[in-house]
Amino acid sequence: METPNRIVLRAMDMNVSEDGEIEQREIDHYVARAAGGAGLIITGACAIAFPVGAASLKEPGLSDDKYIPGLKALADAVHAAGSKLCPDFHKLTLFCWLGFRFALVGRVLCWRL
Repeated sequence: METPNRIVLRAMDMNVSEDGEIEQREIDHYVARAAGGAGLIITGACAIAFPVGAASLKEPGLSDDKYIPGLKALADAVHAAGSKLCPDFHKLTLFCWLGFRFALVGRVLCWRL
């Protein structure tokens, strides 16, 4: 991939996605960074196994075709603003989401109690 410049927006979570879906304010956030001159934008964590492998229930999912329209809208908008986009693939396996805190549980996948 060739980027328009060497300015990179590194990954940082926004925690605004609902049920793994990209939200419009997330698209607007990344488009503003692209318009501001970032040549490459790395998204916040995107769960490759949503929801069991997500660090947060507010991160984008990648594990189902239902997420494609939002991801495509994000990519199209960032590309139209002149930047490249790279998802931060993420799978959480060592922690369990327990309400608003994490608990170390070894290699056992668990879900919200």
